[in-house]
Amino acid sequence: MLFDDLPEDYQDIFYEKRLQERLRILLEYEPEAQEPRHKRARLDEEEDDAFTDNDMLYALLIVEARCRHAFKRLLNCWLKSRADKIPLNTNDPITLCPYEQPIILYDMKHRSRHCFEAKQLITNIYHQLRYSFGGFPKPLAPMNPITNLPFNCGQLLQIFDSAMHYGYWSAPFVAFRAAGFDVNQYSYLEERPLRFAAIKEFIYGNNHKNMMIEEMINFIVGAANKRGKYLTGAEIRRLSFAMKKEEHPYVVQWMRIFEDYLKYDLKATPVIRYCPEQIKRSRAISAELHILIPALNGFLEEMKAPYTAFIAQQQLQMNQALEDEGDDEEEEEEVYPDDENDNGTVIFAAGGTIEETFQQLLTRLHAFNNIQRR
Repeated sequence: MLFDDLPEDYQDIFYEKRLQERLRILLEYEPEAQEPRHKRARLDEEEDDAFTDNDMLYALLIVEARCRHAFKRLLNCWLKSRADKIPLNTNDPITLCPYEQPIILYDMKHRSRHCFEAKQLITNIYHQLRYSFGGFPKPLAPMNPITNLPFNCGQLLQIFDSAMHYGYWSAPFVAFRAAGFDVNQYSYLEERPLRFAAIKEFIYGNNHKNMMIEEMINFIVGAANKRGKYLTGAEIRRLSFAMKKEEHPYVVQWMRIFEDYLKYDLKATPVIRYCPEQIKRSRAISAELHILIPALNGFLEEMKAPYTAFIAQQQLQMNQALEDEGDDEEEEEEVYPDDENDNGTVIFAAGGTIEETFQQLLTRLHAFNNIQRR
């Protein structure tokens, strides 16, 4: 029989007498000749017939759904058996040691399977779900690091169950699971935590350090200008030099104020809904700025000596590099004889740098063309 290879619990689908009888009734059903009847009786009979037909159709749909499910399980088992025949490397490509906590994922679409280390895979998914640029969250769908293709729902479920089995718990991954593994839904539900995490990564991380320093300097200069403290160009350069030294307590204090400003400022975070906490924190930031701005002048004077020493060192290194470059360019003039004419005289003799040689060659060629035209 066609369905002999199916599991036993699915073979009884085709032997249920009730469903077979309903199928026979549905196929042999023929409408009776219409006769004039009472309106109410005709409506009642039509409702009974509709109910019977829908009941039969529903039974057929159940049979079809169970058949589809059985065939899908059979197909997946066959694809899995084919994928198991492909050799699988379970060693770490860097250490060449077997994985301590392997996670084997099957890709039924491409009929392949891959092995990953649980900790590395969960860490990779964590960074993809927390990806941000310039303080703005841009979560990415978890992708297979081998094929560079996004994981499907079944693979993500297997990764989630394996991670919980090995004892790895990730808050973004749990929230992603609650959002049905949909990146857009995850971004909408976790909007505020993702925003705060992106701001913290932007300020204290190393991926966008130069951008953060530039934005922070603009924030300090703008706050100083609003309070009548206008910084000169030299002071701004000293401030930029000082921002690179995170160990200074004054810099740490400004970084914390800048973080709070990005989190709670109404203009900087338009996607976050208005709440009294934002107004309260904005007033606290403004009060703290009134204390920090007067101390800014003393901080810049403190940075004047190390900044001057740094500039002198940079200038010394630049002069040394220019001297070395000048020594390399000084070469002895060499003569490169070209083709000789009939009289044995040299048409062109090169000397000096490459640019001078090229200009001499162009001059000779123009002169030679003018002679030929005459």
